[in-house]
Amino acid sequence: MRPAILTAALGLFLAGCEDVDSSDVLTSGMWANISVQATGDGSSDAITILKVGGATSNTYVEMTGDDALSATLGEESLPQAKESLGDFHQYRASFSTAEPGVPYTVSFTRTVDEGAPETVVTLPEPFEIDDPAAAEVPVESFSRAAPITLTWGSSGTTDAMELWVTGDCIKPFYTEIAGDPGTYTLEADTIEPLDDDLEASCTAVYLINRWNNGTLDLGYGEGGMARGLQTRNLEMLTTP
Repeated sequence: MRPAILTAALGLFLAGCEDVDSSDVLTSGMWANISVQATGDGSSDAITILKVGGATSNTYVEMTGDDALSATLGEESLPQAKESLGDFHQYRASFSTAEPGVPYTVSFTRTVDEGAPETVVTLPEPFEIDDPAAAEVPVESFSRAAPITLTWGSSGTTDAMELWVTGDCIKPFYTEIAGDPGTYTLEADTIEPLDDDLEASCTAVYLINRWNNGTLDLGYGEGGMARGLQTRNLEMLTTP
C-alpha cells in the first residue's frame, strides 16, 4: 500500500473542496501538512499539503507562477509533483532510499515573499507487523465479535504509534497506541459494521504508523505539522 493511503483516509472526512492559486496567498496565510513516509519497500516519499484557513479548511493551495515545492535528501533534490486524490490534492517527491534518522528538507520557494525553505523531517526506525496468516496456526479472518490482537517487531521506541482500521463494510476506527508496546488488542465489538449491517464481511485494512515530529518552517503563518512516518498495513477479512 502506498503512502497515499494516509492522506486518502483523511479525504474521507472532507467534502466540498476547492483550490486557491498560490500566487494569490502569502506564505503567512498558509497552513502546511508535510510528511516523509516509508512503507518498508526501501523507498520514501516526501509529501506536502498546503491549505488556507487552517487544519480543518477545505481550501487547498495549488502551485502557480514561480512558486515551487521540492524535497532534498543528501545531495539529491527533487521537485514535488502534484497528484490528485479525489477532491483534494498533494505534492510528492519519491526517493529510492529510506534511511531512518537522516534529514529530509522540504522547501517552498517563491519570489513574492521568503516562502518556507527549511522544513526538516527524519524517518523513525522501521518495523514490521506480524502476519497472522503466516503464523504456525494461520488466521485468515478476524471476527468483530472477538478480541483482535495485532503485534509488531522492533518495539519499545520513544516514537508515537497509531492505528487506523478501514473497510467497505465497517466504520473507520482510529486510536493512538501509547508507549510502542509491540502489541495492541482491539476488544470485541470495537470495530463496528457500517449502516448497522451486522452480517457484513469485507476486507479490512489495519494500518499502523510509527511517527515522530519534524521541524516545520515558521514561514507558514497558519502553522501546521511536519512528521516522519513508518507505515505498515495488514489486510484481513473482517466478519461478524
